[in-house]
Amino acid sequence: MFKKIDEDEALMQINGVYKPVELYELNGCLFAAVAGGFVRLKGNGSTSMPKMKVITLLREGPLFQDTFGRLCVEGGEGRREVMLTNTGEISGVADIASLPTPETKK
Repeated sequence: MFKKIDEDEALMQINGVYKPVELYELNGCLFAAVAGGFVRLKGNGSTSMPKMKVITLLREGPLFQDTFGRLCVEGGEGRREVMLTNTGEISGVADIASLPTPETKK
């Protein structure tokens, strides 16, 4: 079942109309609640609904993109971390090797 992510939200454009939406996750994948259903969000701003796109995405936790370009809230095989700009726009995918690693105490 879909689980609401209380602290996250997005602004979507549907056929030229802007609409704030709530975000949900299912099996670690990110979805937006729209018109009584759910649409899958992608890293390039597109969605599983052809005439809908993401304008702004506000996320409190980490965000990942799978090999098909779909956004996820959990890391996993084939997923890379996505960076968001200060305005909530998706700026691209970070190379896994370039991500910071925690320092170990000696």
